[in-house]
Amino acid sequence: AHLRVAAELTDTAQAHAAAQGYSVLSVHRRGALFAARARFPLMLFNQELLTLLRAGLGLVEALQALREKHHGEHARDVLGRVLDELYQGRSFSAALAQVSGVFPKLYVETMRAAERTGDIADALSRFLAYQAQVERVRSKLVSASIYPLLLIVVGTAVALFMLVYVVP
Repeated sequence: AHLRVAAELTDTAQAHAAAQGYSVLSVHRRGALFAARARFPLMLFNQELLTLLRAGLGLVEALQALREKHHGEHARDVLGRVLDELYQGRSFSAALAQVSGVFPKLYVETMRAAERTGDIADALSRFLAYQAQVERVRSKLVSASIYPLLLIVVGTAVALFMLVYVVP
């Protein structure tokens, strides 16, 4: 028998099916090929988490506050799963690693190193600076690529025009 479950994440769909007594053999994603997928706002999450940690809140309290604040279902689900992992006694980095496909490996490993040194706030600050630098480089790369691409498109259009209308 096949069961169709509507969920944003495969983990959520598996948990829902298991709660109904089904054994999950495989999960298939349905929908449009280029459907807009909810993304976890990692940069915003880091900025807010850093602010709450520097304000003196503990990690669990800060994550609870962020989960309550977020309006997006996807973000709430992700933060809820991270909190569930923390409640089960896992470390923050292990909790992040359990939420598949949301947190980059570099981020998880940065948090793992920060747990050992005991300074998650500084690690968040460094990660934010790194991401801002990556975004600046990406922006420069895109803007530097626009002019050559425009020249190629216009040159091709002119060449086609000449081949179709001028040469014959």
